[in-house]
Amino acid sequence: MLSSLLAHAQQTPSLSNLRTKKISTKKSPVKIDSLSIVPNSVFIAGLTKQDYRIDAVNAQLFWINAPSSLDSISITYRVFPYKLNAQVNRMKFDDIKNNFMTKPMTIDNEGNGKGMFDFGNVNYNGSFGRGNIFWQ
Repeated sequence: MLSSLLAHAQQTPSLSNLRTKKISTKKSPVKIDSLSIVPNSVFIAGLTKQDYRIDAVNAQLFWINAPSSLDSISITYRVFPYKLNAQVNRMKFDDIKNNFMTKPMTIDNEGNGKGMFDFGNVNYNGSFGRGNIFWQ
């Protein structure tokens, strides 16, 4: 039973926003994370802030003076729980245009007596009305 509890504890994600990763010093820019980074939370041991530039919103590191003696370095930083500039659309125009199931309504004014509503062979006479009731 103890082993199953330990296995479950290892599977649950950490609730901390503190992260540590190894990143390459050979390419620039380097994508650090998929979430946005908290500004001024980046720490790289052995380097000064003049050696790199951080784009916190896009979570990218740009080398100004990359350490030539190392292939990779360890970086520690904090993240927001979301990406700050993520594009969010409720609906796209293409989704509406391509998935519209009905045809546009056309009004027949050619004098065949159908008017705005076509009930086929059903005869109708009178008027159509709509009402709203407001309860207080």
